[in-house]
Amino acid sequence: MLIFVIPSSYPNGINTQSNIFVLEQCKALAKIGHKIVVLDSTTYNYKNWHNSSCSTIQKTQNNFSIIYSLHVRGLFKDRLPRLAVYSYYKKIKSLYNLAEKENGKPDILYAHFTFPSGYIAYRLSKKKKIPYVVDEHYSILLQKELHPYINKILRLTVENANEFICVSEILRLAVQRHTKTNKSIRVIPNLIDDRFLYYPPPGKNVFKFFSAGNLIRNKRFDLLIEAFCKAFTSGENVALCIAGAGKEYEKLDQIIRKEKRQHQIKLLGRLCREEMLEQYKSCHCFAMPSIYETFGIVYREAMAVGRPIISAKNGGIEECWEDAFGILTEINDVNGFAEAIQHVYSNYGQFNTEYISKRCIQFYSSDSVSEQINKVLLKAIHYTQNNKF
Repeated sequence: MLIFVIPSSYPNGINTQSNIFVLEQCKALAKIGHKIVVLDSTTYNYKNWHNSSCSTIQKTQNNFSIIYSLHVRGLFKDRLPRLAVYSYYKKIKSLYNLAEKENGKPDILYAHFTFPSGYIAYRLSKKKKIPYVVDEHYSILLQKELHPYINKILRLTVENANEFICVSEILRLAVQRHTKTNKSIRVIPNLIDDRFLYYPPPGKNVFKFFSAGNLIRNKRFDLLIEAFCKAFTSGENVALCIAGAGKEYEKLDQIIRKEKRQHQIKLLGRLCREEMLEQYKSCHCFAMPSIYETFGIVYREAMAVGRPIISAKNGGIEECWEDAFGILTEINDVNGFAEAIQHVYSNYGQFNTEYISKRCIQFYSSDSVSEQINKVLLKAIHYTQNNKF
C-alpha cells in the first residue's frame, strides 16, 4: 500500500521532536510493509521564516519513509484559522503534485489532526478521488467551544472521511459533541515506540521525579513545582527534572529561584528521544498535573519503562487506568498533588514496576496499534474500490 501521510507538523530541523509520535507510527506502518510518503507543511513562526524549506521543496529519506517538506510562514494559527488553512493547502498541493509524480498515485491519504491536515486531506480526496482517513489527537477539541471555522471544517472532515479515528474515548465524545455527527468514530490509542521497554528503577541515593511536555499553561508545571516544594524541604535527597520548551520557561525558572530550589529542580529544555529514554530510566516516578490530555503519551512512555505516574484527572490518562499505575488527583489541586508526591516517595516499594510496564506495553505496543491502524486503512481502500467515489 502506498500511503501519503499528512501531519499537521512533523520532526524537522527546527524541532526534531515535533509530533514525534506521527513519525513513530509511520515507522511501524512501514515495518508491516507499506510505502510511506510524508507531506510535511509544518508552520514556522517568524523567527524561522528565513529557512529555505519555507520557499523550496526539500526531499529527504530515511529507512522507512520519504519526506517532502515545504513549510508554512505563519502567525496566529488559532486566531486566523482560515488564513492558516489557505496557506497550508497551497503548500500541501505543491508537495502532493511532486510526490505523486515521483511515487505514483497513493492508495490512501492518512492525515493526523483535522486542523488543518485532515481538512486538507478531505479537499484533496474530492479532487483526486482518493480515500482518506484521519487520526485525531488535538487537545483543543476538548474545550467547550471551538472557533466557528474550526468547528465547520471538523464537521466536514468527520462526515466525509472514509474512517475517522480518535486516540481516546474522551476525544471521541468531544468530536461528537462539537459536530453532532451520527457517524461511527473509532478509538485507537497512540502507540508507544519499541525503544520504551522495562528498566529496573535506579537506586535511592537521590529520589528523582521526572516530568516532560510543552512548557505551556495547560501542563501546570508551576503547580508541579509548588507541590514539590510543599512536599519536601530543600535539604532532602529528592530531585525534580522537567524536560520541554515553551513560553512558560522564564516563569518556571523564576519560581524555582524564588523558592531557592535550583539545586533540586532542573529545567532540561527540549530533549531528543534517546535523552527522554535516559530520563525515564534514571527517574523513580513520572509526575505532571496537566489539566487536559487527549492521550498523554509521555505518561505512557514512562509507564512502559516501568515507572509509576502521578497525574491530575485530565481525561486521556484515565482510560484503561488501574490504581496499580500510580495516583490520580483532582485538577488544579496543589495540596493533593503534594500529598501524592510524598506518598510515592514514602511508599515506593508498593508499586510493582514490572507490572506497570507489562500492562502499558500490552495496551500500546507498536505492533498492536499499527495492526489496528492497518485494518482501518485497508477497509477504507476496499470500500472505495467497491463503491463509486
